[in-house]
Amino acid sequence: MVRTRRKVWSVLAVLMVLSLVLSSVAYAAPLAVKVTAQDNKVYNYDYTKLGTSQALANHFKNSFQWAFMNNKKVVIDDSAGVKVDFDSTFKYGGSYADTVQAVLGGSEPQGEALQPTHNMVEENGQVVEKPVETEPGQLEVVSVSAINPTTVEVTFNQEDVEFTKSDVTVKNTETNTKQYVKAVTIEKGVATIEFYEALESGNTYDFIFNIGEETVTASYKFVVAEVAKIVATNQVVPAEVPTAIKYKVYDVNGLDVTDDVQVEFESTVPITNGEITLGNSETAFVVIKYTNEDGTVIKSDRITVKGETPKVAKLLNWTLATGSVNFDDEGYVQNKLVKAGTTPEFYLQVEDQFGNKHDLQNSNILENTIVTYESLDKTVALVDKNTGVVTPIATGTVPVKIMFSQNGVTYFSETVEITVGEQAKFSAIELNKTDITLSSSLLTPESVTLTFKDQFGDKIVLSNATVTATVKTGTGIITLDSTTETITGTNATFTINPVQGKEGTATVEFAVEGTTIKAVVNVTVVKAGAVADYTVEGFKSQLNKYNDPATEENESQMTLKVYAVDANGVKVNQVVEYLAGEIEGVSDGVSIVDSTIVIDASNFEAGKSYDVTIKVGSLPVFSGTFEVVDTTPKPTVELTKSSLTVGVGQNIVDCLKEAFEVTGKLGDQPVTADNITDVLFSTDNSSIIENGVVASEGSATFVIRGVVINDVTIELDNELLNITAVAPSLTYTGLQESYTVRTEEPSGSDNNFINGTPIKVTLTNNTSVTWDKVRIAPVDVNNIQLWAYDNVSEQWYDINKVGWGPPAGFMLTPGYTADTDVYVGASVAGSYDVTVKLINVDNNKVITSITGTINVVNAE
Repeated sequence: MVRTRRKVWSVLAVLMVLSLVLSSVAYAAPLAVKVTAQDNKVYNYDYTKLGTSQALANHFKNSFQWAFMNNKKVVIDDSAGVKVDFDSTFKYGGSYADTVQAVLGGSEPQGEALQPTHNMVEENGQVVEKPVETEPGQLEVVSVSAINPTTVEVTFNQEDVEFTKSDVTVKNTETNTKQYVKAVTIEKGVATIEFYEALESGNTYDFIFNIGEETVTASYKFVVAEVAKIVATNQVVPAEVPTAIKYKVYDVNGLDVTDDVQVEFESTVPITNGEITLGNSETAFVVIKYTNEDGTVIKSDRITVKGETPKVAKLLNWTLATGSVNFDDEGYVQNKLVKAGTTPEFYLQVEDQFGNKHDLQNSNILENTIVTYESLDKTVALVDKNTGVVTPIATGTVPVKIMFSQNGVTYFSETVEITVGEQAKFSAIELNKTDITLSSSLLTPESVTLTFKDQFGDKIVLSNATVTATVKTGTGIITLDSTTETITGTNATFTINPVQGKEGTATVEFAVEGTTIKAVVNVTVVKAGAVADYTVEGFKSQLNKYNDPATEENESQMTLKVYAVDANGVKVNQVVEYLAGEIEGVSDGVSIVDSTIVIDASNFEAGKSYDVTIKVGSLPVFSGTFEVVDTTPKPTVELTKSSLTVGVGQNIVDCLKEAFEVTGKLGDQPVTADNITDVLFSTDNSSIIENGVVASEGSATFVIRGVVINDVTIELDNELLNITAVAPSLTYTGLQESYTVRTEEPSGSDNNFINGTPIKVTLTNNTSVTWDKVRIAPVDVNNIQLWAYDNVSEQWYDINKVGWGPPAGFMLTPGYTADTDVYVGASVAGSYDVTVKLINVDNNKVITSITGTINVVNAE
């Protein structure tokens, strides 16, 4: 290809044009777009409306790479006046520059709008023609590009597109497995999709978006190339705290591969596992580097890292209180009011320069930092400089300056405003009921609760107050259990009783001595005639298997009381004998407790309705239908993996927990995947699971139907999970053709045994699985000993009798390998089949084993 230098546009303009050319094929958008050139800028007239956005330039490299990997030539046609920057073409094409063909033509743009440019990608020598125009308003994917291996951006041709992660399905076409979506955010037609697991380089992924009534698809091949750039900037880290160096690693396509590569550090201060520890004001110079497979070393610019003591950078929240404060509590409400006669103090929540939150009070809130306070109007309130305690002086508002300092120098301050109100005064009595009805024959009492309030509507504590209850009218028809109570607190309770055979109305007045504050309850006492019927109270048309602790009523239970009533419906008496209840289809759904009928939701199935009949003796007196629901707040359970490797001998549910993300609460209790007690699944290979334990090596597909947390089932939509069961290996070498009978036991460093020929048993874990507690089980073969020497305890152990390894087991991690020399002893000649088993200590299940035959002969 001949390089020609011409008058060219800006590199950005060329990148935009190239991106339009390439992304149109790579990202399932039209293969041609309409652009015009004017005033040295590219204007895009395609429906995508991306021609003037930075997004085109961002997609350029990925587009170029796609074309080259798919054996396509990039053909740039500037016949409409779009000029090609040859140097930029070669620069960005890199080693592929010879496959880029530029076709020149047309004339220099003169400022007028030009005819559409027809950009093409040549495939197998054939020109791919411009496709039919998309219907106006039809939603399509313009491009897909990766930000990093777990995050992609999908650009749509409409800015108002909306959907959630449940509307997205992504499949790896190479493995036919699902790529589980963790989160989706959308801004102006660009969706950022985050996955639980990294995409696999070289694999193609199909995207399906169910958006409203439309289904939109796209395909994307994910490729990780060699590292091309490491970006790092000067940093400040908390003093004396091991802190990770921040940097980004990009491949030649601009893909963020930071989490997938292992970098090295050149530093004036030691860096361990990527973390640096610096004292206050201590500085280090750091270079991050990475070596590609071809030996090319990529380095970042040298950066400066400085240690700094944490300081307050922002006042996030504050309040006035007389007790502890939890700013993150759901019920937290900021208080800016100081009531006269009280002395609350400031509680603060701040953020340091590293973004860490601190809840604090008084001084010494951060290392070497002091907080002080100053009232800017001491005629209204004083604020203790050191403790933040507020002393009200007069009603009004007052600004308070909060200052943070180190070494006597204030480095951050903020002024807030508080209000001083009147002293809280007892102002009202609030009753839990103001009207009650009693029966002169039933004689059931009623209690009335008084709550004392101040002028702000808040509860107020009365100290040693005398509270009285006086029957003002109807003195002959009701009585009070007590007429005077001495109260220290916010509440008082009085009980009102009907007088047998007396009917009418009455009033009871409640008062606090020494005040004029009163409250009145109205009482009606009615007379019952002869029993004419029965009535049932307490029936609920709905029971909830979840009893919300935030509600006073028990939503999971109904307690039914049966009353005999007269012709006017006035209660004559409560029926306490011969009570019975029947629920169709449920034999034990009713219980009699303290002369009441109790029906509890725990005895029924949610989502069903039940017919209940209440009887007095054999006479039905009530029938009704209730439904059972279950509104237990359930957590969100998501399968995050399409494949999982598990270890033989492990509990399968414990293994499967790793594949789930559980967020939220079950009832009122926060739960995580650790709270999963069972997983409901079907499998196409049941042989690898036995009694809930991984039984053998192999592979299987699990169809996940749901999980169980604390006896509550959370259903899933038959998600597929590919399972691979693996095990470590036990091998041996050095087994002799025969051994001579030997009955003596070794002791100390018995050379007779040590210098013998041992069998070398090797345990190796070449898998990615960790077993928490393993050991070699006793072999348990008669007339034989298998001696091994433990260098730690300096003792010999007969593996045949006691096994090998700590009784509590040891952790077997990936990459583990160890050799054990085993010496043979035997009291009787013979041939012995010996099986050495590695077991899971928690359940005694065999993980792996080896078998060999030991031949023992008599000495000659």
